[in-house]
Amino acid sequence: TLNLYGKWLALGNRSASTRVLSNSLWLGASFGIVLGSLLRVLGLPALLTLNSKRSLEVIPAAFSYVRIRAWSTPAAMLTLCCKAALMARKDTRTPFLATLASSFVNLTGDLLMIFLFGMGIRGAAWATVFAEWTTAVVLLFQLFRVSSAAEKEEAEETGRGGGEPPLRLSESIKTPPSVGDTLQFAKYAKSGLPTFIFKVAFYMSMTHVASFFGNVALAAHQIGNQIYFGLTSPGDAVNSATQSFAPLVLYGRPTTNEEKGEGTETPERPPVRGVAGAGPLVRRMFTVAGALAGSVAVAAYLGPLVAGRFFSTDAAVIAGARDLAPWVAVAAGLYPLLCTSEGFLICMADLDYIPMMYLFAFVCNSFLLLKVLKGAVLSGGVWPSGVLGRVLGGPGAAGGPLRLPVVWQVLGMYQMFRILAFGSRVLWNLHSSKKIMRKHEEESKRDLDRLSAVVPAEEKFRNHSSSSDRRQTRDLDDEDDRPR
Repeated sequence: TLNLYGKWLALGNRSASTRVLSNSLWLGASFGIVLGSLLRVLGLPALLTLNSKRSLEVIPAAFSYVRIRAWSTPAAMLTLCCKAALMARKDTRTPFLATLASSFVNLTGDLLMIFLFGMGIRGAAWATVFAEWTTAVVLLFQLFRVSSAAEKEEAEETGRGGGEPPLRLSESIKTPPSVGDTLQFAKYAKSGLPTFIFKVAFYMSMTHVASFFGNVALAAHQIGNQIYFGLTSPGDAVNSATQSFAPLVLYGRPTTNEEKGEGTETPERPPVRGVAGAGPLVRRMFTVAGALAGSVAVAAYLGPLVAGRFFSTDAAVIAGARDLAPWVAVAAGLYPLLCTSEGFLICMADLDYIPMMYLFAFVCNSFLLLKVLKGAVLSGGVWPSGVLGRVLGGPGAAGGPLRLPVVWQVLGMYQMFRILAFGSRVLWNLHSSKKIMRKHEEESKRDLDRLSAVVPAEEKFRNHSSSSDRRQTRDLDDEDDRPR
């Protein structure tokens, strides 16, 4: 939504951007309903597959939580769509305030339902459902209000110019997306959906392997998850900011209807000139991401050390969470840089490269988790020997006790690989675009040089012809003046 909607806004085609937004809301709500239904039906088999026999005690409570949380999936999808659209309009204040409101509702609901009504984990799930629907309603109201104001302003300008008024969101939302509209989103979903699936599958693999270390280790792993995912918001914000500002740089400021893409399909890729000129924005966004990465890494390191007691009263669980601190800091600290790289690749329409790298990273890291580490845990819980054991644990780790932090070490390696893959691709796109632009400039210069060499010769010929004509004229005049 963010990239497609922001692209049409950058191109100045308001009717197309309105249609994209209404299609996004329709598809988001529909996907949320389908996903919620699948969670309620397939949640129990998924949990039984995910957890090992060593942690079956958590299944009833986890399934109860999943079934309740399934009611919030449409709200979660609508929230994502609304946040993306508002970010594309450069509105960062509303998503921030909506997040604060959601946090307040969630915290208040937890206090009431868990401690006052004694609902336990079911109360925590219902509190999250109410919070997510609150966020969705607030964002939808603001999105319609902002869109209505922009449509009114443009309609006035169009009326003065005698043109056709733009499509209104309140009218467009009444019509579900056509097959062509859905396929247009599918072009971007071919990158986003596999990416989402591979990421979720990898995190599920981490939890699956952690469950083989026992209930205490699984509880410590969940504390690490809460801290990690709680600190991914800055990285997601940088990703959204990148996809919000990059289209204007990549596609430029159109002035004609042809440049705006009116009456045409959405542009597949930004022009080479736009990519070549995106270097300053890339440097600026990576500078911001780097500053955030340092702050997030410090917070992620201190989280298990300081906040562990807020998640559990069990000393063994708190100690296990503290052991995860270094690798939680690495994984969370690298996330803003990763999101910035991925955001630029999406804006550059490099949509085949992203899922390909996610697939490769998922296969490699899942092999480490599900084959090497899981096998080592089941075969005695000691570090594997060989190259992989030395890479993961160091030269002297082979034969020593295998502990939970190695699971998070694989996550750190997963983040590092993605940063290298995506960051190098962004730099390659910039370099190749600049190279093409230099080649075009050199060809243009050669054409100008050839033209400048031809023009003087033509001028000399014209001057020579003019001189000859003048001489002939004088000769004729002299001949007329002679006495007959």
